Amino acid sequence: MKKSILTVLAIITALLMSAQAPSIGKNTEPSKKEAKAKAKKEKKAKVKKVKETDEDYFFRKGKGTVYLFGVSQMLTDSLVFMTNIQQVDSIDIDKKTTTLPYRTELSTQFKEYLEEKRYARKQTSCVFFDSNRKKLSKKFYKIKKRYLDDSTAKIIIIDDEKFHFIHPLDGYMNE
Repeated sequence: MKKSILTVLAIITALLMSAQAPSIGKNTEPSKKEAKAKAKKEKKAKVKKVKETDEDYFFRKGKGTVYLFGVSQMLTDSLVFMTNIQQVDSIDIDKKTTTLPYRTELSTQFKEYLEEKRYARKQTSCVFFDSNRKKLSKKFYKIKKRYLDDSTAKIIIIDDEKFHFIHPLDGYMNE
């Protein structure tokens, strides 16, 4: 009985060792399909497109027009500041993610204007945008109505002459 168990174990270990060891006498070169696939991968790696760096993206200007308006509020105050719908050129909405590049910079423009010119501190500002002015005007009136329905909120609309959004790459100069 002991001998049969030992022989079975010896056979199993021999089979395992032969499966792991490289086969002698067999052709170890890859098949033609494998060689073609490997060559194709290497060719793709060489021709791989260079992705745009963050710096290139930041300094790139679009060709489109975007309409936007800003809303800002101090969360512990009843004053709400809103801009009219404004047009900003040379910005394209990202088609894949449908987001606006420089959205944070545009929001910061509005926030800094309020903090410097209106002495409104600790503002939380947001910029709403769309490439279609009609769609954006619906959003504008919906937000405006929401604040008008709230009896505690007071809306202050800021004129275009006092504040206007400017493309962040051009810098911004407001009164």
